[in-house]
Amino acid sequence: MVGNGGRKGKITPVDADYIRRQAEVQDELDQDRKLQRFLSRERSSAYWFAATKWGILGLVAGMILGGGGMYYASIATIDMAGEAISKGEIIANLRRESVDAPPVQPAP
Repeated sequence: MVGNGGRKGKITPVDADYIRRQAEVQDELDQDRKLQRFLSRERSSAYWFAATKWGILGLVAGMILGGGGMYYASIATIDMAGEAISKGEIIANLRRESVDAPPVQPAP
C-alpha cells in the first residue's frame, strides 16, 4: 500500500504567470537591498561628516581658548618676571655698594 503512487506532496504546475511573479518579487527584493545599502552608506557618511565637523570645531575652539589662556598667562608672567628682575638688580646694587663702601670704624 503505497498510495498516491509514492508522492508525498502535491506538485503545483509551473506556468508563465508564476515565473513572472517570482521575477517581480526578486526584482523588488533586489531594489529593497539596494535601497538599504544606499541608506546605510548615506547614514555612515552623515555620521562621519558630523564627527569631522565637531572634531574640527573642537580643535579650533581649543586653539582659541588655549591661545587666549597662554596670552594672559604670559602677560602675568612677564609682569612678575619684570618685578623679580628689578628687585634682583636693586639687591645686586645694594650688595655692590656695601662691598665697595669703606668699612665702618667702630666709635672709640
